[in-house]
Amino acid sequence: MKQILFSLLFIVLSGTMNAQKIQYAYDAAGNRIKREIVLTKSASETESSFFTEELAQRTIKIYPNPTEGQLKVEVSDFEDCKSVNLTIVNMQGQVVLRKKMNSATDDLDISGKASGLYVLRINIDGEYSSWKIIKK
Repeated sequence: MKQILFSLLFIVLSGTMNAQKIQYAYDAAGNRIKREIVLTKSASETESSFFTEELAQRTIKIYPNPTEGQLKVEVSDFEDCKSVNLTIVNMQGQVVLRKKMNSATDDLDISGKASGLYVLRINIDGEYSSWKIIKK
């Protein structure tokens, strides 16, 4: 009887704990350069997820992804950048949005665009990074 109660208690408690996900970033040669643990809230709460990557010796953070249309991009050490340009392209290769960042955090609005898969291309001082964006 104790084992059954313990098992039920374990199942209930494990369902209420936060889930973990480990994300990795790789350089162009395929070497892992970053490991990050992302905590997501339980299904009854809103799920928060973000992605980070190292580019031009700066950390880029993009969230939420998937998005309803409002996407936030953060670049660390932005003050040291000469230029940061953001471009969103749909799967047909058409440019949906092009923007030059003027601060360390910038919002991108694709809420008027169709649901589907997009690619966000970030150019920091001539170094590029591409991100897959899912619009709900």
